Amino acid sequence: MFKPAKLISNSYNFSADDYLDWATIDSQSSLSPEFPPPFPEYGHQLDFISRGKQKVKVSVPQGKIARINQNHFFPGTFEIGEQLLFTGFSNPGALSLEFSRPLYGVGVNIQSDPQVPSGTPAPFPFTAVVRVSDRQNQSLGEFSLSGLSKIAAGSGTTFIGIAQEQGQIAKVAIEVIENGISIPFAINTLQLKTYSLVPA
Repeated sequence: MFKPAKLISNSYNFSADDYLDWATIDSQSSLSPEFPPPFPEYGHQLDFISRGKQKVKVSVPQGKIARINQNHFFPGTFEIGEQLLFTGFSNPGALSLEFSRPLYGVGVNIQSDPQVPSGTPAPFPFTAVVRVSDRQNQSLGEFSLSGLSKIAAGSGTTFIGIAQEQGQIAKVAIEVIENGISIPFAINTLQLKTYSLVPA
């Protein structure tokens, strides 16, 4: 019997057994320690292989995917040194993830790129929306979670995880909404579950 996916909003309740580190795409690039750095930019679609040999196709509707390392200059809330994937300045749409083998769970920490007037005080509220489907593009659920961009390294990000007991997660689309408008965002290491979640 088909079972829908469920939302996991606490990373401590998400025990991943595989990971995808975004640093693999720019092993030949040197990221500047200053801000604004010349972010390495790539095409709108990239192919990755996780530590557990899971193939992952990552894409955005338009623009270029960029790589950022969290430092004291970059106005992100991730921990210093974290290797991030950024949907790009010119891409306000969803980030799509397609997996070669269906999964039991997918999780990631996320932060918006606030589109607010200069001088607006932090934090900046946003809503992360995640849509999940199987190999036949059948929906396994749509989830939303509120978060805050605090624009200070190490001040905490929003974790959003999705789990499905039957291991049918094949596609995930992540979108960030601010004041009803889709905006760019960054994520850290992708966490994957390749084994059963029973009991949840």
